[in-house]
Amino acid sequence: MTRTRENAGLTQADLAEKAGFSIQLMCDIEAGRRNATPEKLRAMAAVLQCQVTDLQPDGGVTQLDDEPPQPQEQRAL
Repeated sequence: MTRTRENAGLTQADLAEKAGFSIQLMCDIEAGRRNATPEKLRAMAAVLQCQVTDLQPDGGVTQLDDEPPQPQEQRAL
């Protein structure tokens, strides 16, 4: 999530404000002290213009039901 935010040129405060929640919550989410709700993830993804799954480290969170499926990487055998 941090990399996506930084690539968008936003600070934690910028993203929190644009997504509609507190800077403290944003800091806690990025530091792994709290989990973002699906609503918060959607708000951040909308601001960052990305998929919710792009905000999760190593695809560690299940895709939300209302998101389009992500293409699977094909592995060479």
